[in-house]
Amino acid sequence: MARSRTRDDRGDDMPKRPEQVKRDGPYVVMLFITLVAVAVGCVLLYLDNSEYAGKSPPKETPNVRALGTELKSDGGTAPKL
Repeated sequence: MARSRTRDDRGDDMPKRPEQVKRDGPYVVMLFITLVAVAVGCVLLYLDNSEYAGKSPPKETPNVRALGTELKSDGGTAPKL
């Protein structure tokens, strides 16, 4: 029975085919860094939420003037910001 030719048995008459380089290493590292960042973000959000412990934020009334009313000024000078 004849032996099948493998990559090592080719000899010098056929040029060797170059091996394909695996380039997924950096992408796996970036995926891992993203996973860690998302996990840290979730933990920080949980800690921030648990700090309030069910308390509602303080009620503040907005200082809004009605439309069409003049802005009160002190003697015609421009208001200070």
